Amino acid sequence: METMKIYGNEYSRTKIKNNIMQVFELSGREMDWYKKANELAVHLSLNNQLTIAQCAGIIASLSPQKSWEANQLLAFDFIEHDYRGGHCGAFIDKAVRITETTDIQEIAEILNGKKITNFYWNILNPIGSEHVTIDRHALGIAINGKNRKSMPKLAMTGNQYEFIKDCYKWVADGLDILPCELQATTWVTYRELN
Repeated sequence: METMKIYGNEYSRTKIKNNIMQVFELSGREMDWYKKANELAVHLSLNNQLTIAQCAGIIASLSPQKSWEANQLLAFDFIEHDYRGGHCGAFIDKAVRITETTDIQEIAEILNGKKITNFYWNILNPIGSEHVTIDRHALGIAINGKNRKSMPKLAMTGNQYEFIKDCYKWVADGLDILPCELQATTWVTYRELN
């Protein structure tokens, strides 16, 4: 698919590629953001009786609408101190259910959302190339480039999500980096710009 209608506007793969590249070129660096997120999951796992997959799942389950700093604190408090607050009940419930299974696929099914499921897989396997976390920042980059006109809501159809995800993969392939590295690098840069 070469074009996709998103929020009433038609976007070509080339337009989205140019927008992503506009932000990536401002970064001047590649990031190992997901490797650091994986290290957090490993650290939390070593200090508690949870697997790395469970910790990655808990981090992902507590991520919606939270900054990375708040997300880390919520996951730490949930895992280390059995704190069940700081987020809405549905996300806390997911985190609790994740503590009850060690099956990595079942954890993904519990998360049950494209953004948080891809976030989970990226944290669990930061050197994988299949999954790309498309949050509202990644979407904003794709449709607005470096200009933050307004932060889009993350209300995409499955086809729109896959289209944006495939665009990130296409750009990453051209840069010879992992798609999750591209997404993380542009995410950090976009936040710094705006």
